[in-house]
Amino acid sequence: MLLETGTKAPALSLYDYKGNKHTLADYKDSWVLLYFYPKDFTPGCTDEACSFRDVYGDFKKAKVKILGVSLDDQESHKKFTKDYKLPFTVLSDEKGKVAERYGVLNVKDNGKKVTQSMQRVSYLINPQGKIVKVYGKVVPAKHADQVLKDVQKLQQEIKDVENAKKQAEKEKAAKKNAKTPAKKSSPKKSAPAKKAAPKKAPAKKAPAKKAPAKAAPKKAAPKKVAPKKAAKKLPPEPRMVEKPVAVVEEDGDIRIFVEEIEIREEE
Repeated sequence: MLLETGTKAPALSLYDYKGNKHTLADYKDSWVLLYFYPKDFTPGCTDEACSFRDVYGDFKKAKVKILGVSLDDQESHKKFTKDYKLPFTVLSDEKGKVAERYGVLNVKDNGKKVTQSMQRVSYLINPQGKIVKVYGKVVPAKHADQVLKDVQKLQQEIKDVENAKKQAEKEKAAKKNAKTPAKKSSPKKSAPAKKAAPKKAPAKKAPAKKAPAKAAPKKAAPKKVAPKKAAKKLPPEPRMVEKPVAVVEEDGDIRIFVEEIEIREEE
């Protein structure tokens, strides 16, 4: 039995072909398209996968994560992903536990052998983790376009609701402001004008003091010259005068003997 819209999406924990573990908690706050398909490489499953591949850019723009799930093993998913160059994640649910939780697992028991198969069903999960769209009847080649239109429509509805809510809040606030009487502001008392201070008469300039006349330089009194004392006359120096004393004739030579006499002249 398929899950209904509004149901909280069951937890899952599956691996991709690289061995990476994926859970719904990893995609919290994101839109998720969880699509279950029967088997890799079958015509319908290949068309479906390629339809998602061809418009993957639009899903990415709408911030929608695509997760494909089948009963195939990781090796089969590796080849399937590389052969068709799938840009999204494909998970392996070999035991069918996740498929069973989502109500898409078919089990047949003929008494000798139990076989499992998976239905072609997709669930669109919103960022809050709730199922908002269930696709029980899928046309593989057109499925991607159908899901994309639904996502865009749902996202636009959410925006419209948010905008309407904001508008209602604005109008409510405006009405509230209109009912509340504006408080009359008391007239401000103007401060008394300050009396202008009487202008002070300009101070009279004191007459400039005349500089005292410079006294004429006093003539220096002539220095009194002390009368020169008359120089004492020195007594005249004595003169030496030769005075002949004797005349002697020897061997025909005449010799005159003189005597020097000091003569002082009186003043």
